[in-house]
Amino acid sequence: MDSRPIMKATSPLGVLLDTASLDRELAAGDVEAQVLLEYSSAEHFEFLRAPGACEHGGMRDIPSYAINDPREDGYRVVTVNADAGDSMSSILHRRSSLQFLCKQMGVDSAEADNDNGIAVVVAVAAALGWSDRAYLVVTANDALLSHRTLLKERFPDRSLYVAAVGEAKEVMDLFAKKMGKYHIGPRFLCNKGLWYWYSYRSRIPHYNVEDGILTSLANRFTNLLMSIDEMGIQYYSGVDNDTMRNTLYHFFYYIILVSGVFDSLAIKAGDQLQLCFTGANIPSRTSLNPKAGKDYLRALEKTDPELRGHIRASAPLIALVYCLREEVTHREMPRETSFKFSGSAGSWEANFLWTEDKTVQMVERCGDIASKYDSISEWGVLRSGRSCFIEPFHFAKASAQKLSAFVDRFLELLGYDNWIEQAEHSATSRSFGRDVAMFRQHRLGF
Repeated sequence: MDSRPIMKATSPLGVLLDTASLDRELAAGDVEAQVLLEYSSAEHFEFLRAPGACEHGGMRDIPSYAINDPREDGYRVVTVNADAGDSMSSILHRRSSLQFLCKQMGVDSAEADNDNGIAVVVAVAAALGWSDRAYLVVTANDALLSHRTLLKERFPDRSLYVAAVGEAKEVMDLFAKKMGKYHIGPRFLCNKGLWYWYSYRSRIPHYNVEDGILTSLANRFTNLLMSIDEMGIQYYSGVDNDTMRNTLYHFFYYIILVSGVFDSLAIKAGDQLQLCFTGANIPSRTSLNPKAGKDYLRALEKTDPELRGHIRASAPLIALVYCLREEVTHREMPRETSFKFSGSAGSWEANFLWTEDKTVQMVERCGDIASKYDSISEWGVLRSGRSCFIEPFHFAKASAQKLSAFVDRFLELLGYDNWIEQAEHSATSRSFGRDVAMFRQHRLGF
């Protein structure tokens, strides 16, 4: 992981494809890679690939860079669009530097002489990513992804980021949104409000427009999706006091919104099932929080045991959110810190929140697992000695995925049909249903 300031770069964002590994993914039918290629001609992105043969037609349509023979001083020059009027050239790192990078990544040093080898691909991105330009190196190569933190030391003054396909789509989506462009497809844009409405409806297909309670649920959910993207923009804007404060603002808002989503569901179920329990006249007692809503949950158990079982299965997430909400709104707020790691495997830094071991254990009970390529977990947890930290952006993404599944199943158990599925076959709602289907299939980000 490395929150380099990609969002501070000027448009267009460079997207450099590792031809060898991505062509294999495309040949295997990787859907995410196919969607990525669809955006090769979209505004704000400038696609480039490593040279070499490739089977996928979409990959062949993307221009490749060319590297000249070494000059007398030992340096080579990389050129882009050599046959066009807007060609660009830059000096590549020495062969000895690339051989050392290969050694650090545990790959054959011969890769340094291969124009489409992973060390050369990264060096090309570094050579082109000068001044206020930024480059994403998109790859499916495990060796490169596992050693990407080495790049901060090798190319400290360049804004480049090595990313898997899904990560690259995420960065591209956030970069476009920062420019005010909301893609529901490579050639289709919409306004901000509609984009998040599509996102919400695609995640919660059993939502039906009905009353004020469900409308409040939808408003809270669309707002929390916005807050996740705002945290993402800060995450990819570097580490400083401003990005830290902005991240805190949106993270605290996110926690309050998620707890509000739980409250909306509790109110809706209580009204629809006409639950009677001690303290029903006290609003705070109608709650999925087992501490405040124990009588409510006991009544729900008797009336709808299947729904109560669904809530019980998500008890770790519910307990975690209400615990964090208590810290955010009533107790000492979580303290922020910037964490910098430096070691033989490279270096990275990011904004974090201090947290307690008991909170981390709650996160683990939600299903958190180690990240394949990063030091933090899928939910953004980092342990360092006896200290525990949470990275807000990763935490919000992971918890929102679990929240989406919980909310949609909750509404289904209350008897609501899959409105999106029905809309695709309805004369009056078919257009909207098709738009959501296109959004699901072709969107870039979260």
